[in-house]
This record gives sequence, structure tokens and C-alpha cells, in this order.
Amino acid sequence: MFKKNNPGCQCCNDACVIVSDTFGSNSIGYYTIHSGSWSISGGELDGSGIITHDTADTDGDHTLLVCVKTANYGDSAKFIVKFLDSNNYYFAKWTINTGDCGKMELWERKAGVETELTDSDLGDWDGFSLDTFYQFRVCIDTTRMRCSFLDGDPWQVVYSDISSPTLGTKCGVGGPSTYDLI
Repeated sequence: MFKKNNPGCQCCNDACVIVSDTFGSNSIGYYTIHSGSWSISGGELDGSGIITHDTADTDGDHTLLVCVKTANYGDSAKFIVKFLDSNNYYFAKWTINTGDCGKMELWERKAGVETELTDSDLGDWDGFSLDTFYQFRVCIDTTRMRCSFLDGDPWQVVYSDISSPTLGTKCGVGGPSTYDLI
């Protein structure tokens, strides 16, 4: 069931692990490429496929903050949480459709099968532009997965209730897309 703006984006306490990288170095050494091709250059991570950060979360709650842009209408950026392997993880997917209207979807991938949890056409939040960075936050705890994006102030939230997400402990991203913050 689609829900937005209640409850806010925060889904874990201040002790929650937040994976962060501003790509100040051109090294991809802290990441594992699971599919596609990825590179870091000029403070940006660029590529397609799936890549995860090698730092594991130990407390069970995940928060992932990203700044992302896409170059073509219909390209999708994935924000991955609870990554166990390439067949088991949760992700939010953001797409800019023709007409600069965005779409946000929340998905679960278990045993290689993807199941959509919820989506929103984000018609209320139009004005997305190609090659422009937008900030998103994905968080997941034991009862809920949320994805929010910063659209001025405050954060706009799309969320789905889930039961006992017990997959992996890593975060990552997917594309084709470019990131300047994870």
C-alpha cells in the first residue's frame, strides 16, 4: 500500500550506521561490483549495474543517503539496503520519466525474485531535470522501509510496511546513474 509523509524519514536511532562516501579519492577499493561497470572520477561514482559498500551494518537498521543524477529519461537509480548477495536485498528505485515527472518504487528481491512493495508517480513533486543531482534517503528497520527525497523543505517520504526484513548487512547503489554522495 502506498503511503507518504507519515511517519517521517527517520527510522533508526542516533546509533544507526550510515554509510558515507564523497568520492574524494578515485579508488573503488571499498566497494564490490556485483554487475555492470563502475568507476570513480572527479568526486563522482558513475556506472551501471549493482555495487555495494564493503562496510557491514551490525545493528540491523540501515540508513543510506545518496545524491544522484540520471542522464536519460527512463534511466533508473537504485538505492540498495539489507544486501546479502545479488539475489537477496531491498531497494528503492527512482526514475525520471518524460515530462520531468519522477517515479519512486520500493522493492524486495528474495531468491532472485523481485516483488514491488509500493510505488508513487510523484506527480505532486514534478520538476525533476536530467543531469541534476537530487538527494535521497532510504532507511529500513524491523517494520518499515522508507525512501525520501529532499524537495526544498521538508523531506518528502514514500514508505511501505514490511515484516521482519532479515536479509543482509550491506548497502549499495545501482544504475545507470551518477552519484556524488553515498
